[in-house]
Amino acid sequence: MNATIHGTIPIGSGMGSSGAFEVAIAFTLKELNSINISKVEMAKICFRAERDFLEIETGIMDQFTSVFGEKDSALFIDCRSLDFEVINFPSNEIKLLVIDSNVKRAAKSALNKRKYECNKAIDILESNNIKIEALRDLDPDIYEKVKGFFPKTIAKRVKHIVYENQRVLLAKKALENGDLNALGRFMNESHVSLSRDYEVSCKELDEIFNIARNLKGVYGVRMTGAGFGGCVIALINKYYEKYLIEKISKQYSLRVGKNASIYPCDISNGALRLN
Repeated sequence: MNATIHGTIPIGSGMGSSGAFEVAIAFTLKELNSINISKVEMAKICFRAERDFLEIETGIMDQFTSVFGEKDSALFIDCRSLDFEVINFPSNEIKLLVIDSNVKRAAKSALNKRKYECNKAIDILESNNIKIEALRDLDPDIYEKVKGFFPKTIAKRVKHIVYENQRVLLAKKALENGDLNALGRFMNESHVSLSRDYEVSCKELDEIFNIARNLKGVYGVRMTGAGFGGCVIALINKYYEKYLIEKISKQYSLRVGKNASIYPCDISNGALRLN
């Protein structure tokens, strides 16, 4: 098979380009060879390609959204059961700005280290007769009771996981209720936690966050991907798009001495066959 590959996703920027590429190839092979395979199995195969062959301790979210994504909608994914819900965005005035810091990341070792730290936390809990399958099984109340078992760094990692899971559930409710201000607040809280507790941000991502979070027309901002460079994503009112691009670009250049690449984005469908 000869193939031409074209992509517009910034590579190595935390935007899931590898997951999108894997799904595009898998979907093409499926269509060309009339392979009978479910969408869930396709996402799982693509996930295993990244985890087992590239040896990156990533999750399945990128591959799953590339398969199941729907236009103008978010996906709520249970990464254990792989059950999911499609949640429509409540307004056609919403737009996403992807703000590339143009700091190229090398996040593989950091991802693997964070996975090790999370597994270490589970081992510590087990040694204290608290048996869980994953840190998602802790809620904030339990975390506050057991956080003293952990060394300082491990405690910060666990805190992020526990409260981030809670934020996801709250963000889902906010989106279902059309409360964009609450959704934006949870995005902001997420970035702060990723920066301070999970420690996967960098000064450039934090500068973009600090510039954008208080600008008119911005609901919320957070880094995306594994961190240490790459992109920040902002949920905005589309009528402020031009103003925000100009403001963020200027301020980022002044503060950091680099130029940001900013991409206004809409949410599209996942992999599909073009006629």
